[in-house]
Amino acid sequence: MKINYSEIINSLENLIPKLWRENEFSHESISKGKFDVVTETDLKFEEIILNELSRVAPQVNVLSEETHNDTEEKGTFFTVDPIDGTWNFTNNIPIYGTQVSIVEDGKPTLGYIYLPTLNYNLSAIDGKGAQFNKKSVNVVNKKITRTTVGTADLRKFNDSNFLIALEKELNKTFGRVRMCGASCFDYSMVTIGSYQGKISDTPHLWDIAPGIVLVREAGGYAEYCKQYSIAASSKEIFDKILECYNKVKK
Repeated sequence: MKINYSEIINSLENLIPKLWRENEFSHESISKGKFDVVTETDLKFEEIILNELSRVAPQVNVLSEETHNDTEEKGTFFTVDPIDGTWNFTNNIPIYGTQVSIVEDGKPTLGYIYLPTLNYNLSAIDGKGAQFNKKSVNVVNKKITRTTVGTADLRKFNDSNFLIALEKELNKTFGRVRMCGASCFDYSMVTIGSYQGKISDTPHLWDIAPGIVLVREAGGYAEYCKQYSIAASSKEIFDKILECYNKVKK
């Protein structure tokens, strides 16, 4: 399957910021579950993004959070999260964004994230490096005691006691641990060097695939499996995060 990755990135860079700038959007939430929400803005943005992706790459299937979340995860497909961090969005906490990826045979190969409150545009194509506001970007390594690591919130990992124990273990090793409520923000921070690590569970590929590509292409190290997703500015930091996870998991 021939895919024009550059055309897709250009299309997203033109579309997504414009969506956030020019649309009047509702922060009002609709319950999606006991502790999960969606907004009319999620649904509207997703529809517009899917229409654009079908124009530039009609041959590629789509796995999206709101309307195509049962697509089979095999072969080549897009992932789309119209608003990652919807809880933050509905409560006027300015940490959320839009993210899109391509996954090919289990490997994320294209990633795009836009953080509207910061006007941060991040993109990456497998083997082509990462871009931050159209300039090349690389991860930043620091001494372990000066690093910042992001984690999922307490409702992730399906076990809040486990995550509390994990955060305690991480705090013994790293400089600071941050919990901001949006994967797109955490992965972006690792990519541009503000964070040196990120760990979460792996609930859905639309949450993690864009950031995996970005971190890898910015010179970092990122892996995911059914139990967790870890991204780091170096293999050393990745291994330290995994070591903390394994200590708590025993």
